[in-house]
Amino acid sequence: IRLWTIQPREVWEALEASPTGVLVVNPDHAGVWQDFRPSYDWLIEQMCVRVPNYSGNYPWWAWTTRPDMRWETWQAPEGQRLSLLELEMPEAQV
Repeated sequence: IRLWTIQPREVWEALEASPTGVLVVNPDHAGVWQDFRPSYDWLIEQMCVRVPNYSGNYPWWAWTTRPDMRWETWQAPEGQRLSLLELEMPEAQV
């Protein structure tokens, strides 16, 4: 399945540098994400119960249709660059 995620440029750079092509969410990364941490903690608890062999890592947020980066919603904070990442994932992992 094809997915898209909008991430800070540093995430793209870390993914490019990853020898395995795998990158997990860093829960200590500062930013808007921290506002949702309690919700993500709850989500992980649920996934550990409901998804066989779930690793327990924080999930990446992604869309099944390509987001339009021209929306004001996607304006990066001043000095920060965002990257739209297109990913191919096995449907069983989504």
